[in-house]
Amino acid sequence: MNLVLLTYQQGLSMSLRDRFDLSAQTNGLVLAYLSLFGALTQAFVLPALSARFPDSRLVAVAFASLSIAYTGTSLAPDLTSWLIIHAAVELASGVVKTVLTGAATKVTRSVDLGVGAVLGFLSSVTNVCRIVAPLISGLLLSHMGCCVVDAVVAGACLVLCLITVVLWPPPVSIASSPAPQGCASPNAKQLKVL
Repeated sequence: MNLVLLTYQQGLSMSLRDRFDLSAQTNGLVLAYLSLFGALTQAFVLPALSARFPDSRLVAVAFASLSIAYTGTSLAPDLTSWLIIHAAVELASGVVKTVLTGAATKVTRSVDLGVGAVLGFLSSVTNVCRIVAPLISGLLLSHMGCCVVDAVVAGACLVLCLITVVLWPPPVSIASSPAPQGCASPNAKQLKVL
């Protein structure tokens, strides 16, 4: 997932410059807009979505949305329509990154792995992806053009969506899972009743 999103992000400024003939200042303003929109999305939209929908549905819908949005950005005729379409990219990528990181920490609590070890591993994988992604993005941009990068990333997001739908385990409710023996929590009996 990180490799797909970073491949797109690493080539974004070059792609925008080549595709829409942007100046360095305009390119910087576009990237600042995208970062601001992404931060606002994660601060205000994501908590409401997380409270309402299960993680598996959020991730599957976010990957499907990314696939559609990346296809839309490759077809956008001008910068204004590209910016509007790219708002969906920022929303969906924020959901995917945050929910998958949260899911990784939830899994580590159910097995004997430390949360720090898993988050450290994820950080290492991300750093490796930051090395490889610019190479892939540069090759795609120089040999196939900026719209092809969007299309390749859209296809990869569609594959990730299908993998998520097929492989994500079904949610386990607290009421159906047995309480651990010797649980000292005062709410353990209340959880069993639910």
